[in-house]
Amino acid sequence: MARQRWQGLTVMSVNAKKEPGYYGDGGGLYLRVAPGGSKSWAFFFNMHGRRCEMGLGSVKDKPLAVVREEAHRCRQFLSEGIDPIAHRKAQRQSAKDAVQKTRTFSECAIEYYESHRTSWRNQKHGKQWIDSLITYAFTIFGEKNINDIGKADILAVLEPIWVSRHETAVRVRQRMKAIFDWAAARDLRTTQDAHLWDQITRSLPRTKDLRKPKHFAACPYSQVAAVIQTIRACGASSSIRLAMEFTILTTARTGMVRLAVWSEFDMEKARWTIPAPRMKAGVEHRIPLSECALEILRERARNRPLKDARPTDLVFPPPGESRTVI
Repeated sequence: MARQRWQGLTVMSVNAKKEPGYYGDGGGLYLRVAPGGSKSWAFFFNMHGRRCEMGLGSVKDKPLAVVREEAHRCRQFLSEGIDPIAHRKAQRQSAKDAVQKTRTFSECAIEYYESHRTSWRNQKHGKQWIDSLITYAFTIFGEKNINDIGKADILAVLEPIWVSRHETAVRVRQRMKAIFDWAAARDLRTTQDAHLWDQITRSLPRTKDLRKPKHFAACPYSQVAAVIQTIRACGASSSIRLAMEFTILTTARTGMVRLAVWSEFDMEKARWTIPAPRMKAGVEHRIPLSECALEILRERARNRPLKDARPTDLVFPPPGESRTVI
């Protein structure tokens, strides 16, 4: 009598199986029928002397033809000495890592802003920093994966404002670059061209050929004395008049003079030392004082109450406001 050939499972037999148990299809692939009637696929194999079972999913989700392909790939892994269960776990972890490394431009910008905001001395600057990106960049590619942003996207942000609002455009470009570098350091942006920003700059018009900067007119040296006489006769408070004259004599920024405190001055050495935290560049700055500048300080000292004088007192306090910097 001829031996009947075993043909494995068919679609009809898979649907017909009701009794709990395992039904082989060959090559380690089995149909598993649970006591409750649910059906799933399982792949059995030997690895390092151990019998292993690998679930391949539900029959409802994967038809017989599909799961046979999966079992075939598993057998290929085994022929190469690869554990198919470990390989699948590695793939899932890799996919999970890829999702975790996916960020939109707006997400990266906000993370960068939050991590750097405490290092900015000026809160107003910090607000302008993120607001400029919200206004110009977020509207173009804020919700786009930062890894997919290309030259055309960047130019779409910069070109409309490059001439009309050039200073703003330059700042936006610098801030976008900072965010792209931050993302690249975290492997969130892996496709950036090393020549990206050089090409962006070359593709934009040279603004110095399109518009000339407008500077405030400087006071001629021959008229400085007349300006000082005008300041002295202007009727402003003593503190304001002397602060304006002191600014002219020291060529300091107005903010440096307004916030100057007595501890910064050495009257014997005729020197004003502005500490690094008060300087824009973050470097200590020393200014020699002329006799006229020293006389202004002496006058301010004569008008300063001695009973509560402190080194932190402002030299030129605004009228009606506290004299002390805390």
